Amino acid sequence: MQGKICCFFGHRDAPDTLADDLYTAAEEMVLLEGVTTFLVGGHGNFDFLAAQTVRQLRRVYPHIRLVLVAAYASALRSPRVREGGFDEAFVPDTLAKVPFKAAIVCRNRWMVQQTDFVIAYVIRAEGGAYTAVEYARKKGKKVCLI
Repeated sequence: MQGKICCFFGHRDAPDTLADDLYTAAEEMVLLEGVTTFLVGGHGNFDFLAAQTVRQLRRVYPHIRLVLVAAYASALRSPRVREGGFDEAFVPDTLAKVPFKAAIVCRNRWMVQQTDFVIAYVIRAEGGAYTAVEYARKKGKKVCLI
């Protein structure tokens, strides 16, 4: 992946009303920070909204890329992924021997390690999104909370 990278983390039950805020935050990453690649996870409504946002942004900024980083190989076979408009979709090699229950946490850590910026929707101090954002902060990543 070339250029700067931004990933998304948020609660799976995120409301659809976040769409405008997500678009604004992602567009600022493109314009102000030079982000060219966006990583999404593919679990729950927040990830769906994030992917939808990047697809909308590509209409204005066709150079940006949308990459699905799946936690499980089975996720790559879903119709939502095949028809999702992703430039790339894969499971990181580092997850090959990770137990099923730990795959999302390990995938989130992998995403943080690859990224320069994080856009997040976290309203509870618990769960995978919260843990990923705290890890990103610990690693010195710039986090934009919406």
